[in-house]
Amino acid sequence: MTTITMHPVSGPAEPALPPGHFVVHAEDGRRIVSKPMLRVREEMALSEHIGADARLNPIWVLWATLACCVTHIGDEPVRMPVSRLQVEALIDRIGDEAMRALLAAYRTRNDNRVARAAEMAKN
Repeated sequence: MTTITMHPVSGPAEPALPPGHFVVHAEDGRRIVSKPMLRVREEMALSEHIGADARLNPIWVLWATLACCVTHIGDEPVRMPVSRLQVEALIDRIGDEAMRALLAAYRTRNDNRVARAAEMAKN
């Protein structure tokens, strides 16, 4: 089984990341950079590009959204897909293990935000 290490902030040897971005390191050595979420226009474009039948499938939309948040694989920039086939090709390029690591990172980040909000509400 592939081991994946998630780094919420860049390390000393890595270039600085824009606010909110994070890195997932795959065992095969690839460095995958992801932004925290799609912008509204990107969500609209993704919804239009994937077609009505895919929009009704929440699992497909989840994985497609995670993939479309990826900004770099290694040192190579990733462009926003403009079709369903391009979304699927990007998911294949990222790979199953790295996609699962991205999902785990998003869930962890969300859990942390919820915990911070709950703690602030107590004060």
